[in-house]
Amino acid sequence: NGFLTAIEKENIDYETISLLEHDAIPEDAQCVIIHAPENDFSADDADKVIAYLNNGGMVIMTMEYVQEEQSHYERILSEFGMTLQRGMIAENDTAGYYQAPFYLLPNIEDAEETSGLTGQHKYVMSPFAQSVTVPENSVEGMTYTKLLTTSDKAVLKRGEKQVTTYEKEDGDIEGPFCVGVKAQKELESGEGT
Repeated sequence: NGFLTAIEKENIDYETISLLEHDAIPEDAQCVIIHAPENDFSADDADKVIAYLNNGGMVIMTMEYVQEEQSHYERILSEFGMTLQRGMIAENDTAGYYQAPFYLLPNIEDAEETSGLTGQHKYVMSPFAQSVTVPENSVEGMTYTKLLTTSDKAVLKRGEKQVTTYEKEDGDIEGPFCVGVKAQKELESGEGT
């Protein structure tokens, strides 16, 4: 509800759709928001989102950690060369979280998309975050802009075990991690974002 209220305050018209009821994402959609799904997409629904992106669409995807693998949802990311590292990030730099290490206050990277995050709006909370990885080497036709990152004191806790400490344990991956990225794919008819 808070997310929808924020959209309404910006005077943005939105419509909630079920991909099950559509053969494709409507052509007049200027942007699709997929907000923290708790269950995986069907293969068919993931294909619809991928087709929309490859036709110059814009999608905002938010995620928070869930135990179950979301292979079809993650396939949308992989279409743009990105992957999720399974697990939940615990920040061990006290300036990088609010109240508990799983409630991240990531570093805001210097980018056009983050330029308005100043003053009283200089924090972005990212609870139960996962790490998004982008290719280390450049990929033809792709541009990646990291927007939100953790400190190098953050660790990725795997979901298979009970978390007993926020500190690094055997099997944990050390940061820093990217928790927000903009990916753009050059297409014949513009770009998918």
